[in-house]
Amino acid sequence: MKTNVINELYAFPGTKQLVSFFEGTGHEIRFVGGCVRNALLGEKFSDIDFAVTSPPETTIEILKHHKINVIPTGLDHGTVTAIVEGNQFEITTTRSDISTDGRHAKVEYSSSFEDDAKRRDFTINAMSVSVHGELFDYFHGREDLQDGKIRFVGDAEQRVQEDYLRIFRLYRFYSYYGKTIDEKSKFACNKYAHNIVKLSGERIRSEFGKILTSPKVLLTIQMMYDDTVLQKFLPIEELKLEWLANLIKICKENKLPQDVLRNLITIIYGQDPDLKFWVKSKKEQEYLAILCNLDLKDSFSCDRLVGELYKLGEHIFLEKYLLSLTLANANDFKSKYKQVINCKMPVFPVRGRDFIELGIPPGKDLGKYLQIAEEAWIKSDFSLSKEAIIDKIRSQK
Repeated sequence: MKTNVINELYAFPGTKQLVSFFEGTGHEIRFVGGCVRNALLGEKFSDIDFAVTSPPETTIEILKHHKINVIPTGLDHGTVTAIVEGNQFEITTTRSDISTDGRHAKVEYSSSFEDDAKRRDFTINAMSVSVHGELFDYFHGREDLQDGKIRFVGDAEQRVQEDYLRIFRLYRFYSYYGKTIDEKSKFACNKYAHNIVKLSGERIRSEFGKILTSPKVLLTIQMMYDDTVLQKFLPIEELKLEWLANLIKICKENKLPQDVLRNLITIIYGQDPDLKFWVKSKKEQEYLAILCNLDLKDSFSCDRLVGELYKLGEHIFLEKYLLSLTLANANDFKSKYKQVINCKMPVFPVRGRDFIELGIPPGKDLGKYLQIAEEAWIKSDFSLSKEAIIDKIRSQK
């Protein structure tokens, strides 16, 4: 089946050059995955993936022959990454999955693109396009794409058991590309959702994070909750989407970008679920703790805002008040948020060298006096001048 997307695919810098490397080698290379799907929809794509019949070692030899930088990003699964004209292209040997454990798969290389398509997750992701523009659609993916139907390739239960992350991916692709979800596909995800706990926090975070900023996030989160999938990794007692809906509306009206953590907090606010799967660092743990325990009656006096800005730092400060106003459903959002964004970070007017000139030696003593000075400055609502601070420390020496 001929398709008119080949020109769009070749317009991506480096693509024609890479394809030319495989001409005359006896190995076939095709466009696969998201670039095919998005090109058929007339949507943008940020990268291009290929499937090729050559074993990964041969693929590397072909590319190095043309002096192309090759990164062995996933040799266990036949994947290498080629850098051409500054762009990265993932090239994977056609293969079959011979065994899986719900997270990892053992693969066997094959020269069959149809076998390779059988192991993919959804029909809309299983299409391929030849270098001459012929579309290969073994599972009616183009029809599903046009209908907005998200459906697993082949046996839905088998697909889910091969990799439980596909449960998240079902809802994510629905939120970006779907109108409906195939009933057998949804049933399989519900049936095996208890296995989500076997996935790493990093994988959950990556997929669920994409859902949280997706076009149909409200519908999708509600569906995940109704299907009791959400509760398997985010044990909340009650789902309240009003805050998230309000936040999305506010961000859209004020041209603010959607943020994954911010959106997450509107779902869990006041319920304190275990977020071990989400938190990457102590700093992020502190960030979430602050934002998950907001005081919705925070004062909007100028002095209070300045103090909060200095205490929290600009990023957390802005996030805190954006969320506070959203959760409080403030009618005067624009005027209050204007106060927030116009708030200027106060600058501590003294430095260590100012105290060294008073005869205070560097080290613990200097640190102690700097702390005393900063506390006095904050207590004065940042009004103490440099001279007043120095005089205060001079009197305490």
